[in-house]
Amino acid sequence: MPRRFFLYALTFLLVLLTAAGSAAATKKKARSSGPTYSVDWADEVTFDFQEMPLRDAFAMFARNEGFAFFLDRRVDTEQPVTLSAGATPLLEGMTDLARSAGLDAIRIEPSILYVGPPKSAGELLLLTAIHRGDLSVLETRSPLPKGDGVVYPTDLLKEAADQIGGTWTGLDRMPFDCWRADSLAPVSYRTLFSLVLIGYGVDYRVEGTKEKPAFKPVKIDRAASVTRQWPAVDAEGIDFGAYENLTATPVRDEIRVTGSFETMAGLEYLVTRNRQKREVDANLAARAEVQRPDRSGVRRIITGDVKQTTLQTLSDRLKEELGVELRLDPSLDGTGITMQTRVTCSFRAADARRAVKTIADELGIGFDLYENAAVLRKE
Repeated sequence: MPRRFFLYALTFLLVLLTAAGSAAATKKKARSSGPTYSVDWADEVTFDFQEMPLRDAFAMFARNEGFAFFLDRRVDTEQPVTLSAGATPLLEGMTDLARSAGLDAIRIEPSILYVGPPKSAGELLLLTAIHRGDLSVLETRSPLPKGDGVVYPTDLLKEAADQIGGTWTGLDRMPFDCWRADSLAPVSYRTLFSLVLIGYGVDYRVEGTKEKPAFKPVKIDRAASVTRQWPAVDAEGIDFGAYENLTATPVRDEIRVTGSFETMAGLEYLVTRNRQKREVDANLAARAEVQRPDRSGVRRIITGDVKQTTLQTLSDRLKEELGVELRLDPSLDGTGITMQTRVTCSFRAADARRAVKTIADELGIGFDLYENAAVLRKE
């Protein structure tokens, strides 16, 4: 089949799938233009997905929380996921969501989440660490491809290199493949190159000059020796003695480890998980301290997402966390809004007024706030 015809046919198919998925979509916020760089991965989210396409599930959280996600092209983005979670930190929830589909999710940049095959996450983290410091221009954030169709990985690499004044050689030997443009996120060029190549079991080498760099794909040697040095606190709980042909040497408050690429990729994943979990735990602890009920004068706030939750359940939660319960004004009689009406919304460090306003805006009604109660009324 000619390449151009294949592209048109696949694009048409994707348009049909997107239209079908949007027909059953619920009311959502306007799509963000990209990651906000201030994502709080400790934000507590709740969800109850029943046969929802994987891409749609991640997209919903990406819009609400302000992060971007990068789906590996080997992922079946339309596979349905069924999973429920309550009051779960965002990063943990996204990991659970990916694992429910036999995948993994890892934060690869402050506001970027990678979703792909389990072993690829560790290899990606290791490769991007190895290339850190190659060229300062590789740390520049790459723009997203224009359009919502499909892109070819080789074209993506060539365009990316051209944007930083470089070139690629040897791409003609790479297999023919396609990637949905909306599976990409604006990562650094260093990360982008590894993301595109990792699915082929390929790394890259930097040649040429600083002004005119040349990039060349090279097969990953999983038996090659690799040395990494991590903060000792991030390596806590890892039993290095359980690995064969591995050397681990303490260096002040860090630890230097040498082993095969395959082993080190797995360890890079564990170390990264440890570090990110510590960050989330620290944020949760700080939030709990701020909201301690015995601290006088401290503003009580609520953070997290609710999906298809009844007003009665919301009222119980607001009463417990903010000291305010929801009530319905008689003016709502006949509107169809009752305490069993379900609401989907997001709270971001919201005090009582902001929380109630979020709920009222979602329902398209007004409200009056009193000391211990919020009365929802007709606008």
